[in-house]
Amino acid sequence: GYSQGFSTGANVSLSYLNTRQSSNSLQSYFNPFINSGVALNVTQPLLRGFGRELNRRFIRIAGNEQKITSLLFRQQLIATVYGVVRLYTDLVALAEDVKVKQDTYDFAKTLLQNTQDSVNEGTQAPIELTRARAQVSATQQDLINAQGLLEEQEAILKTVITRLGFADPEVRGARLIPTDPLNIPSSDQTPSIEELLNQAYRLRPDLAQAGLQTENTRISLEGSRNALRPELDLVGTAQSNALAGDPNSLSAGVPASAYVGGYGTALQQIFTGKNPTVAVGLQLTLPVRNRVAQADAARDELQLRQTQIRERQLRNQAQLEV
Repeated sequence: GYSQGFSTGANVSLSYLNTRQSSNSLQSYFNPFINSGVALNVTQPLLRGFGRELNRRFIRIAGNEQKITSLLFRQQLIATVYGVVRLYTDLVALAEDVKVKQDTYDFAKTLLQNTQDSVNEGTQAPIELTRARAQVSATQQDLINAQGLLEEQEAILKTVITRLGFADPEVRGARLIPTDPLNIPSSDQTPSIEELLNQAYRLRPDLAQAGLQTENTRISLEGSRNALRPELDLVGTAQSNALAGDPNSLSAGVPASAYVGGYGTALQQIFTGKNPTVAVGLQLTLPVRNRVAQADAARDELQLRQTQIRERQLRNQAQLEV
């Protein structure tokens, strides 16, 4: 036999049956006899299980899951790129801060030397020399702190952008020299809030994921609600039957000559449609308190509300960040 299902819910089956049987019954006209038949059965649901959208729902859900996976990768890629750019920006800022602290320290040392000369000449009080030395010590401490923060930021950035991090001795001994400075734009061209919100709603991967998850839950809910419907199927059957065999010597009856023969006679009857059977009907099944389907529908309704709330929360978070 061969069976094929279709997205509309229809099921078509074509089967060939063949039986050869021997009997010791005195009432049988044939012994042995061959009973064969070819049957075509078509069943089309009209209520429960009807529709392409319903029966292809798992394919649609799988397609959305594939999109969600791509969006997760995109979200992770955005987060990685953003993190590296942020770390590099901090590195540039700390490098600039070290330059400022170095200039301040050099200026403090120059001021100390000038103060020392002035005190020696008697143009300034010795207390000013103490203040200048304190200023040198303070600026030197600031410079050391800035250099420490810069080295720490280098270590963090090297860990992020390399595979082995500090386990690689070459990476551990390398220095990162920022080449792109921090540029302040000459004019502020920030779009309006409405444009930024529309861009966030359109491009943010987390919002797209939430929308697809809501759609998947809605698709599942449609299938659960459909299971609450009664079963009403349109059933059609077309069958060609055959009977052949050798006359039974123990039987008093005389069989018709058209049925005397072997397997070839049975095949001839099948393909000429000598004994056809055709039936068309409706099959109705009314479930009584289908609690399983009711529970599935209630569960999917709650899940749909949860995914909708989650999507709303993400939209609110996007608004807050914008």
